[in-house]
Amino acid sequence: MSVPTRHTDEPEQPAPQLGHTAQQRGPAAQNAGRGEFAMTLLCDLVLPLGLFYVFRAAGLSQLVALLLSATPPALHTLYTMVRHRRVETIGVFVLGIVILSSAVSVISGDPRAVLVRGAVLTGLIALWILSTVLLARPFVFRALEALLPGKRQVLDQLWREDPDFRSVWQRITVLWGLGLLADAVIRVIMAYTLPVDSVPAIEGVLYIVTWIALQVVTQLWLSRTGTLRKIFGPDFRMFGRKRKCAKDSAGVEATGQ
Repeated sequence: MSVPTRHTDEPEQPAPQLGHTAQQRGPAAQNAGRGEFAMTLLCDLVLPLGLFYVFRAAGLSQLVALLLSATPPALHTLYTMVRHRRVETIGVFVLGIVILSSAVSVISGDPRAVLVRGAVLTGLIALWILSTVLLARPFVFRALEALLPGKRQVLDQLWREDPDFRSVWQRITVLWGLGLLADAVIRVIMAYTLPVDSVPAIEGVLYIVTWIALQVVTQLWLSRTGTLRKIFGPDFRMFGRKRKCAKDSAGVEATGQ
C-alpha cells in the first residue's frame, strides 16, 4: 500500500502494514520502527530456528535443543521491558507461555510439548483479537490508528459517521483472528504428526505464509471497498498507478503540441 502525498511533485511514501511497528512521524522514527521490527523477527524467528539446528548438529537431544533455542525470544522480551521501563501484558504473557511449556516438557520429557508452545500462543492471541470485535473499536482498527497518527482525525470521523467503514474494519479483524486461529491449529497438527526435527523449519515457513496471505487479503479488501480512498483521499491509487498515467498523459500532450 502507498500513502499519497498532497503535492504531486513529492515521491510517494510506502504506507504502513498491519503488524509493522513504525510510527509515521519522520525518517528517524521510521528507521527506528524498522530496526525494532527487524530485531523482533531476528529474535523470535531466525535465531530460534538457527540455534535449534546448530544444537542438534552438535549432538544435543531434541528436548534440550528446543529449550535452548527458546531463549532468544524470552531474552528479547525481558530486554524490551527493561529498556522501556514498563511491564507489558503481552510480554508477560509470552514469558509465561515459554516458562509453562518448558516446565511441562521437562516433567514429561516430551519435546512436542515445547513445539505446541507457538500454537498455544498464536491461538490465544487469535481469540483475543476476535474478542475485540465486541469492543468499541476492534484490534485491527486500533493498530491502524497507531500506525497513522497523522490521520487520527480523519479516522475518528469516518468511524463515527460511516457504517460501511466500521463494518470493513470489524470484518478484517475477524479475518486476522480466524487466520491466526487456523495457523494455530495447523501448528498443533504439525507438532504431533511430523518428525520433531522438521517442525521448526516448517513452522518458520508457515509464519511467513500466514503473514503474507493476511496482508495481501487485507490490502486488496481495503482497496476494493474504497476504504483506502476514504482515508487518503479520492486521488489515492495503489502503487502510484494514477500518477504514472497522469505523467504519461502529460507527455503525450506535450509531444502533440
